Amino acid sequence: MFIRSFVIILLILGSGLTLVNFYGLTQNLRPDNIAIENLRFGDIDVSLNKEELLQSSKMLPNENPIDYSKRLTTVIANGIAHIHWEKYDSSKFNQLVPIWENWALYAMGKFSGIPEYERYHYSN
Repeated sequence: MFIRSFVIILLILGSGLTLVNFYGLTQNLRPDNIAIENLRFGDIDVSLNKEELLQSSKMLPNENPIDYSKRLTTVIANGIAHIHWEKYDSSKFNQLVPIWENWALYAMGKFSGIPEYERYHYSN
């Protein structure tokens, strides 16, 4: 009886996470409602659109891994929005990793009380 209940719980949990993943396929991580006044660097922030970011993130011929990683850091910084994060709720601009992106990071941000998970931090 215990094993059957456990299997049913796992099936429900697995089905739920699968549905969350399918939902995530319809979502954009970059919210549409970001205005210039939300950005830390104003109108010079987010200097690359999605297509430019994807194109620029490819490794160049004869580029060594160290140079590529340095260039890629700049490319990513130019392609993401730098929000005045202290001013807004952590879920407003996906500062809290959305559940459809990573359920484990989402749970850590919601329930751990660790600030680094409540507002996701990029670091080198």
